[in-house]
Parts: sequence; structure tokens; C-alpha cells
Amino acid sequence: MKTHSLVAAACLAFGVAGCGNEADEPPQPKSAAAVLSEAGKLEKPEPGQYQTTVKLLEFSVPGLPQS
Repeated sequence: MKTHSLVAAACLAFGVAGCGNEADEPPQPKSAAAVLSEAGKLEKPEPGQYQTTVKLLEFSVPGLPQS
């Protein structure tokens, strides 16, 4: 029973922590210049470091006769 109380208290604490103040104003959209500035800080992937493999398991077309 003690464990159930602890779990319930933890869930309640997380639930209340996620609540915001209704007086908070919604975030304003960023300008294009601000977005470009932030995007410039991201790491750019280097060519040749990545590999993708695709395996086609099934292919069907409704109404197409089987050969």
C-alpha cells in the first residue's frame, strides 16, 4: 500500500509540474533571420558517413493480374 501511495504522489507531482500559468503569453514566432541564425549553429552531416538499406518484402497492386 505504501508503494501505491508513493507512485500516486509521484504522478501527482509530475502532473502539477506540467501545469502552466494561464497568465503566460504564448511564444511569438521567430523571424526568418533568427531561424537562419539558429540553423547555422547546427552540425552539418558530412557526405559518405551514412548508409541506408531497404528490403522490399511485399508489393501488390489491386486489380493487376499475376503473371
